[in-house]
Amino acid sequence: MLRYIAENNLREGDKLPSDRQLTAMANCSLQPVTRAMQELARKGLIRRRAGAASTVLSQQPLIDDHEFSFRHSATHTYGQKLDNRILELRLRLPNSREANRQEQRARQFLGLGKDEPFYVIARLRMLDGEPRAIHISYANPRHFPESFLTDHDFERESLIRVFNLNGYRIEARKTILRARFPMEEELALLGIGFVPVLEAEQEIEACRVKTGEVVRLEFMRACYVNWEYHIASRRHPGKGENHE
Repeated sequence: MLRYIAENNLREGDKLPSDRQLTAMANCSLQPVTRAMQELARKGLIRRRAGAASTVLSQQPLIDDHEFSFRHSATHTYGQKLDNRILELRLRLPNSREANRQEQRARQFLGLGKDEPFYVIARLRMLDGEPRAIHISYANPRHFPESFLTDHDFERESLIRVFNLNGYRIEARKTILRARFPMEEELALLGIGFVPVLEAEQEIEACRVKTGEVVRLEFMRACYVNWEYHIASRRHPGKGENHE
């Protein structure tokens, strides 16, 4: 439904299809559609009334956090066409191997116990058809509906925009950058030789617009080749600008 709202550029007060119409559009049973609509209503993103059409509330769409978006930088700042290839998209536990310390840091930042799973969204980012980055994002399932992974087209949508559509505004981003040599899997995915790449570890905090609560929303690790990375550090209330 969030994808439908975004693709049709719906605004406050616009009517939504009925649950049965959505069932036919999605080619699924009625029960999951009803649950999804009830969850959106609970979050304050749509209004549901008996005997009347559901409508969009003012939180849709939310905020275009362009300054935090890789997609915006690629297409608007550098004028390159961005395509994504999904490498992993699922709910799973952190990898328990000692070598994978990033996933352990992701779990700790997100406030998850050792037996709690997280969402993993891994994408190969291609600029003008050439692989240029690998982004692996980890998110706390408690901050999203159960249908989160199926509500969005992660090959086409900006992850920042997805967060906006789920009721969040990005407040702060902390990034660590380091140069290193690529790992074997990265060599194959990026199609490069054994040359230095830029590694990034990023922590994102966001404000839940409806309640004002600030949460640790995403931990991201990335690998870049031939890419200039601009970082916006923090939103300053009342100033309307970010400092790089």
